[in-house]
Amino acid sequence: MPASQRVPEVDPLDSAVPVGRELIRLAQIIVRLEEKELIGVHGLSYRQMRILKHIHGGVTLSSELASRFGITPPAISETIESMVKKGLIKRHFGVAQDRRAVILELTPDGERLYLETQASEDRLAAEILSFIGPAQVKRLGAIVAKLVDSNQQRLFAERRQGTARRKANG
Repeated sequence: MPASQRVPEVDPLDSAVPVGRELIRLAQIIVRLEEKELIGVHGLSYRQMRILKHIHGGVTLSSELASRFGITPPAISETIESMVKKGLIKRHFGVAQDRRAVILELTPDGERLYLETQASEDRLAAEILSFIGPAQVKRLGAIVAKLVDSNQQRLFAERRQGTARRKANG
């Protein structure tokens, strides 16, 4: 890993460590709250909701979904198959350039459910932030955006390196 991407050694007594731990704890709480809503109200797993979100956003190949989720193609195929059976996703074969490619698309029910889950996510986001004022929300927004961007770049770089290693090892 290039030096610019290495995670620095951290002194556990450093003031950043407790804040980082609290962020991790908050992320876990948020995921649990979202999963509770997804399963209880929408009958979806967290992974299924993310698949709807990615397909809605233009990701149409299962291999790309697997790469983005950091899981194997068979694992994503199993989830996609269950969503096809529920009538949320449909598959069709690719265009002339690659007839083997299977293109994923949301069905009308899948699109409706995607929109419902996004409305639920918006409500949850508002509830989470309801404990702080507008000025704090604005400051937090800038900090979180920076954290998301830098950590997402790091994650993508690690995934690219892992893919390159797997291809090299054949």
